[in-house]
Amino acid sequence: MNLKSSHSHLCGLIVFVSLLLPACQQKPDEQAYWTKVEAYANAYQLQNNLAYLDSAYNYLYQHPQYLNQELNTRKLSAFLGSFMYSQRYAELENIIDKHYHEDAFIRNYYLNLIRALKAHPQDSTLAKDYIKNNITLTYDRILQNPADSLRLLEYYGSRIYLLGKDSVLKEVDYLITDSAQFSTLFYDQVLKEAIINYPEQFLF
Repeated sequence: MNLKSSHSHLCGLIVFVSLLLPACQQKPDEQAYWTKVEAYANAYQLQNNLAYLDSAYNYLYQHPQYLNQELNTRKLSAFLGSFMYSQRYAELENIIDKHYHEDAFIRNYYLNLIRALKAHPQDSTLAKDYIKNNITLTYDRILQNPADSLRLLEYYGSRIYLLGKDSVLKEVDYLITDSAQFSTLFYDQVLKEAIINYPEQFLF
């Protein structure tokens, strides 16, 4: 077995054990609770199986006292996909609005995106306005820190809603030739791949 395969099997075993251990506790403490939520999210990333996100959502509400309190970015990231992929936008909006204030940029970015998804298709103009807010938000952050690759991903991810994937990919090609801030590897295998694989279910 090669090193890459061994690492993959080890990651899978860690996720499996993480999912089992908290289940033995009738009422997990807060650390065990979030460890299990993160394990579900990691399992989804490893296996691309939406069933893990459903399990995470169900587990979150088994002990809602941990969800209905001030949250940090790590906790938000652990359950974000569970709400997004199941299109529980109103619930997620309520949680972020009430309980997440650690990072104003992340808070505003996701509230804009969620409200855009809620507004479409009943009000496509309003939906696009929220997306435009995110384009401005991410662009301003990039100007402050041009080396922030995550903000670049979010910026072009937002532009997909207005231009479509093909046009945004052309913009990235122009960006590479005009002023390459990052490596070719990043543009080709990270940014372009993220645009191509942006979930169709979130687009309008």
